Amino acid sequence: MTSDGGIAQGDIPLADDRDGDGIDTLAPFRVSSGELITRANNDPAWSPATHHLEPGVPSRAPVFAGDWDGDGTDSIGYHLAGVSRYSNSLGAPKELSHVWGNNHNPVTGAWALS
Repeated sequence: MTSDGGIAQGDIPLADDRDGDGIDTLAPFRVSSGELITRANNDPAWSPATHHLEPGVPSRAPVFAGDWDGDGTDSIGYHLAGVSRYSNSLGAPKELSHVWGNNHNPVTGAWALS
């Protein structure tokens, strides 16, 4: 994020619930440094930014956020060459994966079957 709370050129804007309060907040992923920049709420004047290093995310990979283990908090992952890689905590190696195959793009969300 820029000093005024905006998104810098090249950042990937993500919306996620990092703290499990049920409210998504803006969390830009800074491709150039591998940082996920989070805030406790959506008001930059009252919520200082926290920078989380996310090593190993390829600069050309689409990045996404989701709650992979159902604990109520989101972490990030990426998709490259038909495989999505993710972890259940910030900064952790993206050792969990799901093979989608080529020409498939995953979509994150809270899905429920009824």
